[in-house]
Amino acid sequence: FSFTDRIKGESKLSLKTQLDYLRHLWKLYDFKYRNWFKFLSFCLVGFSGMIIDTAVVVAFVEIFATDPRVAAVFAFMAAVTWNFKLNRNWTFPDAESSRNVLLRYISFVLISLVGLSIRISVMHLLLRDTMMGQGRGYILASIIGIFMATLFNFREVDTSSSPGSGCNPSGT
Repeated sequence: FSFTDRIKGESKLSLKTQLDYLRHLWKLYDFKYRNWFKFLSFCLVGFSGMIIDTAVVVAFVEIFATDPRVAAVFAFMAAVTWNFKLNRNWTFPDAESSRNVLLRYISFVLISLVGLSIRISVMHLLLRDTMMGQGRGYILASIIGIFMATLFNFREVDTSSSPGSGCNPSGT
C-alpha cells in the first residue's frame, strides 16, 4: 500500500463519523464491562458535580463567610440537581421509566442525603482534628468528604435504578 495526499474528491471521514465511531466504541465497552462503565460514568458525572459543588462552597465561604459545613448543604442542592439530570440521561438511560421525574428526583435526593451526611461528618472531623481547619483547607476537606460518600451513593443509586426496584431516580 502506498498512501498519498488526496487530489480529487473529499474524505468521507468527517468529524461526525469519528464521533459516531467513538460513541459506538463506548457502547461496545459498556456492553462488555457494564458495571465498570456504569461506575466510570457515575464518577465522571460526580466529578462534574464536584466542580459545581466546590465552586458553591468556595463562594459561600469566601463571599458570605459561611461555615464550610453549612456551605456544603447549599452546594449539595446545586450538585445533586446537576448530577440527577446527567445520571438520568447518561449513566442510567435504560432504567425503568414508569415513575415520574419528580418522584425520581425526590428519591435521588433522599439517597444522596445519606451521602451528604457522610461527607459533612468527614469534613467535620478533618476541619476539627487536622490543619485543614485553617485557611482554605476546607476545600480539600470537602473534596475528601465527597469521595468518601461516592461509593455509598453509587451502590445505592445503582441498586435503586434496577428494573423493578421501588426507587428509580435515574431513569427517564
